[in-house]
Amino acid sequence: MKANMPDRSEIPSLSPAPASQACSIDDVRAALLQSEMRYRILLDNFPVAVYCCDANGKLTLFNNAAVQLWGRSPEIGVDSWCGSHRMFTVDGHPLPLDRCPMALTLREQKEIGVAEAIVERPDGSRRTVLAHPRLLAGPNGEVLGAINIVIDITERKRLEERLKDADRRKDEFLAMLAHELRNPLAPVRSAIEVLKSGRPSEIQISQAVKVIDRQTTHLTSIVDNLLDVARITRRRVTLNKTSVELAEVLADAIDLVAPEIAMRGLRLTVEKPTHAVSLHCDRTRLVQTLGNLLNNAAKYNREKGAIFLCVTVEDEDLIVTVRDTGIGIKKAMIGQVFDLFTQDQNGFTQQNGGLGIGLSVVKAMAEMHGGSVSADSDGEGCGSEFCLRLPIVTTGAQLRLVVPDADSIRPQRIMIVDDNLDAAGAMKMLLELHGHQITLARDADEALLAARRVMPDVFLIDIGLPGMDGRALASELRALPCDTRPRMIAVTGFGQPEDRQRSLAAGFDDHLIKPVALAPLLKSLAPGTRSNTGG
Repeated sequence: MKANMPDRSEIPSLSPAPASQACSIDDVRAALLQSEMRYRILLDNFPVAVYCCDANGKLTLFNNAAVQLWGRSPEIGVDSWCGSHRMFTVDGHPLPLDRCPMALTLREQKEIGVAEAIVERPDGSRRTVLAHPRLLAGPNGEVLGAINIVIDITERKRLEERLKDADRRKDEFLAMLAHELRNPLAPVRSAIEVLKSGRPSEIQISQAVKVIDRQTTHLTSIVDNLLDVARITRRRVTLNKTSVELAEVLADAIDLVAPEIAMRGLRLTVEKPTHAVSLHCDRTRLVQTLGNLLNNAAKYNREKGAIFLCVTVEDEDLIVTVRDTGIGIKKAMIGQVFDLFTQDQNGFTQQNGGLGIGLSVVKAMAEMHGGSVSADSDGEGCGSEFCLRLPIVTTGAQLRLVVPDADSIRPQRIMIVDDNLDAAGAMKMLLELHGHQITLARDADEALLAARRVMPDVFLIDIGLPGMDGRALASELRALPCDTRPRMIAVTGFGQPEDRQRSLAAGFDDHLIKPVALAPLLKSLAPGTRSNTGG
């Protein structure tokens, strides 16, 4: 649409001029028309809304951007103050057009500065704008009207709200993270105090050990989920797909959530195929995915509630349904439950909920396996249901990795290289209980000196050593003369896939991520084996 201005017939004509001046008058008219044309082109191509009113508030011109903003084309000389269908204040109250920024500027005949308002179009859609009304004065200072430049800031406001929401969710997440970390640390501290008392009974010792084991497993799960969030966000998660049995995956997943189920007095019912089912998947990730679904059902359940785990097979699809009798999901929240850091805000979730990342990990893992996950609920108090579908069922013979029995591994000479004396001392005691002969070294210099005297069978080396790091140490140790090549295992808190690759490239035989459970540690000590605990 062209800028609405008086057409040529409305421009006052010049007085007749002598013939001698005819040429100059034509030149003036041509110059005026050319100037008007340039003005119209400029105004119509201006990217923001611009319009003018006369001194009485009647619209005298507007450009295409103004029509797009208003959603209508007003009438010149008829519409007053603004071409909007309706207007509102920023807090949503109706704003009469005769009180809009342009009207205030003309009525008070003074600049009011920049004003924010909401414009409603005839179709009901709304846009947030910044108005910049300015008075137009005549040669003697009289007010001839005003011009208003109106900038649509709707998208900017949306981005601001998203940033505010992200900042709020970040603060809530950090508060919840502190809460989640303190929860397992409290019973661990109490159990340690029992063991330090000097007079615990055998039953108390057994109970304290179980508490520490259960809570450290929970802490490890929290850290793993946090690392997964970082990897997923940066698209750095890789799958290590192998052939595994469904029964083994289910057993491991149920073991992960068993303490929570027992503590809350929940009843778990499992329905699964009676025949053996082979899967081609990343076993660790699938166990984590099923464990997160079961853990979600346990955390948001009622005391003495029930969880139903149903596993079926359709062609090559594995279908896992987890249903609970818990607090349910608001209809408005169902589409958001898989978003990162999302939690329904009520007293129950704030007291019992986790970090709001478990279901996000489930969705990412499902999609990486070529599947999907969905949520459903009849509303608050009606329980919830999650359905996971994965195309990972295989047929035919499986390739199985034969792992030596940890108890059959012969006693070995092991050197632990770690500057964390508590970590090294605890691992020393653990391995000595299984018959191994342990030597400790705090840094690379001590390790090289001891290895030149007596070369051990196995090195357990922390990567983040002071001075020469663990990878450089591994290279130095590989260069030492020896009759039998020692086994080298990285034991580290660096758990990204590229960290594992760098360890193997540096000469390590395996890469274990702290905290290391006993079973994978003992299995890794066996020659020719490699753990599945890499990032």
